Amino acid sequence: MAPLNRTAGYPYRQIEDAIRKIMAEHVGVMRTADGIRAGLQKLDMLARHIDEMKADTLHELMRSHETRSLLQVGRMMGKAALFRTESRNKPYHHRLDFPETDDQGWCGLVVLEMKGEDVASSFEPISYGSV
Repeated sequence: MAPLNRTAGYPYRQIEDAIRKIMAEHVGVMRTADGIRAGLQKLDMLARHIDEMKADTLHELMRSHETRSLLQVGRMMGKAALFRTESRNKPYHHRLDFPETDDQGWCGLVVLEMKGEDVASSFEPISYGSV
């Protein structure tokens, strides 16, 4: 309820628009490690202001909670995209710095886990046995 009690602060739309812009520019369809890292840094800077959102209505309160979730999802997408050093299912994950698909090393799932405020990445291979 805190955003409803604030008399000053950022409207959810301002932060949400910044998240969209960062994601499109740095974690979009065509990615590089440097671009993803820059995007994650920008998301981290934006996160410092997430508790300064202000809401005037219950609808804006709901949207401020959604904006908080969008920020977290953006961070998770960036961490997963940075972790996977290959391209897979183009155009959905196309790393310009790793343009080839590597079935030997990357046929599987990137698993994300929250460790406090940080996102930890691991890999679980999938093997297709003979049926």
